[in-house]
Parts: sequence; structure tokens; C-alpha cells
Amino acid sequence: MEHFLGWEVELADSCFDSSAFIMMDYRLRYQDSTSFTYVLPFSDRHALIEYTFFTSYLLKEDVYEDLLRQYLHKYLGSIPYQIRRTEQGVIPMTDYAFGNDHKRNLKKIETAGGWVRPSSGYSFSASGRYVDQIIKNIVRNRDIAPGVAQNRWRWYDRIFLHILQHNNVLGQGSLKRCTKTTTSNC
Repeated sequence: MEHFLGWEVELADSCFDSSAFIMMDYRLRYQDSTSFTYVLPFSDRHALIEYTFFTSYLLKEDVYEDLLRQYLHKYLGSIPYQIRRTEQGVIPMTDYAFGNDHKRNLKKIETAGGWVRPSSGYSFSASGRYVDQIIKNIVRNRDIAPGVAQNRWRWYDRIFLHILQHNNVLGQGSLKRCTKTTTSNC
């Protein structure tokens, strides 16, 4: 599963580049887990910073908080900050075929519809494509359920999930290689 704790922080001084985000910063690692920090700046002083794990177990909330504090101290220095809001979540990482659970008059979307990539927990690019397809299908008076990822991508997802389950420490290297050659399917 993907699990995370995020803090929306406001800094006393400028520090962030609001034109770019950090998708997976691996510099601060927790034991032998596949884990990383995600930084989404809203301005030069305001950002969402999340510490994320890809593991089969959850941790106590203070572990996530300690890692966020460490990250802020180590990489932003002594800039004072205030926590404006927190967010915490758990996203399933499974190759279960959620998309097969559609009913004739009920079409599921997002996680329940199989739109979330099992290997990353991301759904943003897929959601945009699927919403466009739903709209086209409605206009054409067709079944509104969009397709899900191609079999090749599902196969890659299964391989990555197997790595995470049986040798979690290798997940980080796999993600690094994937994000170096990223496409909308990665």
C-alpha cells in the first residue's frame, strides 16, 4: 500500500521554486523501505510536503512527523515554518481488477473503477483520459465505462508489486529508473 503524511507549510522566507515540484526525493530514507518525500510548491514560501511509503505495513504517526521534521531541517535549513494543514492517506497498491466490478447501471470511477496505477498510486493522467472517454461515450450514446490500462502496463505493475512485497528495499531503485524515463504511463 502507499501511505503518507503531508504538511502544508508556510515558510518565513522564500525557498521553493513554484514552477517545479519534487515527485520523489529519496535523500531521506526510512530503514530499508521504499520511501520518499514529495514536495508540491504553491508559491516560493508555501508548499505541501509529504513523506510517502510503499510498504505492506503502516507506521505510527510520529514516525511520519519525525521524517517530515528531519526533511524540513536538513533541506530547508533553519527557515521558520508554520503547518497550515495536514493530510494523511492510504492508497491500495494491488493488481485486483477493480474495473471488472461495473454493473449495468453503475460505473465506478477512480480507485473503485481501476483508474489508480497499482505500482504508483497515481491516477491523475489516467483520470483525465478516462473522463474524456466517458464524455465521448455519453455524446455517442455508448456504454460510459472507459477501459483501463493496457495489459502490458498491468504486467509491469504486477512485477513491481512483486518486488515491493518480496524485497521492498529494491523498490526505490526501480522507481528511480522508471521516473528517469517517465511517460504518462509510468
